[in-house]
Amino acid sequence: MKNIFVLFLLAPVFLFSQQTMQIGFGENNTYKIPFNGLYDYSHEMFIYTESEIGLGAKEIFEFSFYLEGYNQGYQFNDVSIKVAHTTNDQFDNSVKVDLSGLIYSDLTTCVSNRDIVITENGWFKLGFDTSFEYKGSGNLLVIIENRDGTWSPGFGYTQCTYDNSSYRSWIKFQDNDYPEGYGTRSKERPNLMYTYFNNNPLPINLLSFEADFIGSTLTSDVRLKWETASEINNEFYTIYRSLDGVYWEIIASINGAGNSTELLSYQFLDRLVGFSEINPVFYYKLSQTDFDGNSEEFNPIAVRLKSMSKKIISKTNIIGQAVKENQKGLIIEVYEGGQTSKTFNF
Repeated sequence: MKNIFVLFLLAPVFLFSQQTMQIGFGENNTYKIPFNGLYDYSHEMFIYTESEIGLGAKEIFEFSFYLEGYNQGYQFNDVSIKVAHTTNDQFDNSVKVDLSGLIYSDLTTCVSNRDIVITENGWFKLGFDTSFEYKGSGNLLVIIENRDGTWSPGFGYTQCTYDNSSYRSWIKFQDNDYPEGYGTRSKERPNLMYTYFNNNPLPINLLSFEADFIGSTLTSDVRLKWETASEINNEFYTIYRSLDGVYWEIIASINGAGNSTELLSYQFLDRLVGFSEINPVFYYKLSQTDFDGNSEEFNPIAVRLKSMSKKIISKTNIIGQAVKENQKGLIIEVYEGGQTSKTFNF
């Protein structure tokens, strides 16, 4: 049985360079950030520093805030999110709603007049209409405009971090009309997760990663193979193995080629696989590490160890429906004699 994971050359960056970073791990619950349900309108701004974001160009396409205490289905209307580069590392008393008092550039409206419905507590994702191109340096200015025009009970809190030394939040809210003029600085800032594509060149261009069961009734070897079209600053690969796709162990490290623009092929034979006819599926994944210590991890693959004595008589999903050979998700297989195994296909 062979399972092959192939990365087509048409779009390698978008398949493998998506990452999520979190800024702030405080546990202060603040109801007025990043949108204030107690008032009809609010204008709020936050600064996240270059050191927190990390160097390197990024295409940011999603923000997440950790919300608690909201009634299910609570709604804010006409919310916009704008993002810009700024040289300011905190707000001062001269800042206004019209952004005077700030030095900023590349202002982008990432979310425009959206009605937001909060269906559950936890990390609440806000996917962008337009991505923000972070140039690789400078602080990030995040502006959230709530032009709801009304308020209703049932609003909750946002998990924030308190910074005793810096004013990196700025808020202004009122009823009846959208606010103007000066706002109020705050030392509480919402914890933020942002998701992005890394616009720096990928260290390797992975063409394929595949696993072969080549065992018999006495052995249960798995041969792993992968190919790259190019490598940049690549020190080594790490191979992981798992019985369930959740808990992983390192089974090998393989030297990389450093820098290469040629087609390269790699192999590794896993001779230490424990064979089981009850659960004959193993998972493997590959990661790559640069000479500077940065690493990149690729999607896992599954391989089935063939049973010499048992035959699969049915494959179903978790609710008992028959599935196809390439079905994704949790698959339950029934063998002759009534034994079952569970497989998760990525």
